[in-house]
Amino acid sequence: MNKNYLITLLFCLTVVSANAQIISQYVETDAGTSPKGIEIWNNTAASIDFSVTNLVIEKGTNGNAPSEDVTVDSGVLAADDVMIIGTTDLQTAATANNVLYVDKPFTFNGNDALVVKLDGVTTDVFGMPGSDPGNSWSANGVATEDSNIGLLDGISNGNTTGFTDPSTRFATISTAPSGANGLVGFGKKPNLINIDLNNSGASAYFVDQQSATITALNTDNSDWTLEVGKRYLIDVLNSGSHPLMIRDENDNLLLGMANADGSFSTDTEVSFITDQATGQFDFTLSNSLAQVINNYACQIHVSSMNGLINVTNLSTDDFATNEKEAFKVYPNPTSKILNLNQMDNYQIYNLNGQLIKSVNSTDKINVNDLANGIYYLKNSKGTTNSFIKK
Repeated sequence: MNKNYLITLLFCLTVVSANAQIISQYVETDAGTSPKGIEIWNNTAASIDFSVTNLVIEKGTNGNAPSEDVTVDSGVLAADDVMIIGTTDLQTAATANNVLYVDKPFTFNGNDALVVKLDGVTTDVFGMPGSDPGNSWSANGVATEDSNIGLLDGISNGNTTGFTDPSTRFATISTAPSGANGLVGFGKKPNLINIDLNNSGASAYFVDQQSATITALNTDNSDWTLEVGKRYLIDVLNSGSHPLMIRDENDNLLLGMANADGSFSTDTEVSFITDQATGQFDFTLSNSLAQVINNYACQIHVSSMNGLINVTNLSTDDFATNEKEAFKVYPNPTSKILNLNQMDNYQIYNLNGQLIKSVNSTDKINVNDLANGIYYLKNSKGTTNSFIKK
């Protein structure tokens, strides 16, 4: 991917996300009549006062034409925030995440379409109105029944025509939503990776993002892996005495809660937000920030307890030039089998940077199940190559 293409892609993503109130999470119970509900993401730069601008959810039962099921006419949904509409068991998630909750004993099933309308204008459609799929719409391990499903990374606009394949927009979070941890994700903004750091006492802590475990930084100097294009919300507990700061090797502040004047706090690609009072540190890792922050130290405490920040960057600028580390793919394009000249572990990413497939200890990959398009392939050394599925 050349730089011009990447810049164009990022610009287009910014434009389409400019106005949408979309279903970012959905749950249909696997037992009894609850939980059933939806999370609505206000992916705009303006808050919505529902007493002025009503939000309506329509339901189309068993392929019938959608009709009004619930109207939200009170409360305010902040810009770039979410709300939850559903059965009472979803209120806990709303309270825990301090988001707006509307009690609605939904009766929809997996074969019922939903339509989101703001002030009479359709902003998103879930399922396919006028069509009865049987028990549910389902494909590629994602179904609209007996499941908690969440919006895929990189999707920020509504689908006003509907879908018959839910896997094009959603990923399965749980197939046992009535059980323990069955409602994970509700109340949190989509495309947002949440990291918790507990800075209580004199110790500093560091998160290994890949394993999502908290380890003492002064014990093993754990690495922190960030991905370009991902949004991160770092919730720093007890941040008053131990605020989070990301610095370079020369102790220059790059991003930090203690001081919002870091080098990138005004970068338009970073979307930098800091709140010392609540201990939240929110930013998007842009390509420009990733190139500078890669291999820089993360200092969480005023002492010298540092860890290493690693950045996953899928741009062609990072392709290996060392012949010993580079690998070849053939045939390219391919319709089914992709051959490689090295036995290794590989990961396949799409153009949005989403991980599509992982394979281990192989020199052949069956890509027959992939949609046609351009993909990136990364080996265990971090070396990247590209191929075309036709």
